[in-house]
Amino acid sequence: MCSENLNGSIYVLISCLILICYQTTWRGLLTERMMMVQIEYSLVVNVLLMESLARH
Repeated sequence: MCSENLNGSIYVLISCLILICYQTTWRGLLTERMMMVQIEYSLVVNVLLMESLARH
C-alpha cells in the first residue's frame, strides 16, 4: 500500500516536472505554432465562408 502510494506520487511529481520543463522550454515555439494554426484555421474558415456565399 505504502509503495503504491509512493510510486503514484513520484509519477505525479515527474509528470509535473516534465510539464513545467515543456512549458518553459517550448513556450515560444508552442505559441508561435499556435499563432500559425490560428492563422491557417482562420484562412480555411474564410475560404469556406466565401465558397458557401458564392454558392448561394
